[in-house]
Amino acid sequence: MINSIDDQKTTKLKRWISKLSAQKYGFIKDLVSHSLMTLDEVDGLISELVAERMNLSHQYFEFATSIQPDSSLLCRQIISRCYYSMHHAARAVIFATRRGDLTSHEKVIKAIGKLLGNDMADLLFEQLNVRNTVEYELFAPDDIRKLAKKSVNKAREFIKKCDLYIKERR
Repeated sequence: MINSIDDQKTTKLKRWISKLSAQKYGFIKDLVSHSLMTLDEVDGLISELVAERMNLSHQYFEFATSIQPDSSLLCRQIISRCYYSMHHAARAVIFATRRGDLTSHEKVIKAIGKLLGNDMADLLFEQLNVRNTVEYELFAPDDIRKLAKKSVNKAREFIKKCDLYIKERR
């Protein structure tokens, strides 16, 4: 029973910390300074959340690669899932580094440029634009199958760099 209560408490704490802004991280430091929580406990939860966000990124990517590009609609799904796999990988990098989450696509792109370089920000921005095109336009681009294949390759490259960045920070 105690483990169940501890698990519920940890889950609630993780949900709260997953929405952490850099400003709120200062609040957590205050909790630590008053001995209500240790910084190691906070850092442990943050590491778990980074791993969970990267896991979500990998799941989106695996789902995208499991789809056969047999139709325009399926190609749209591949492109969309690839973009979101990249978006979540970027958010994991940002959370691991800044101890705060960003949800705005534009803010994520800007922050990832500062952390991983402008080439990575450009890659993410390009994929956001491709995703927007295939999600919101009535007619798919003529080369949508090619775009889907490129999206898979770009997402693979992006996620690999994010994984490496996070691994090197440990």
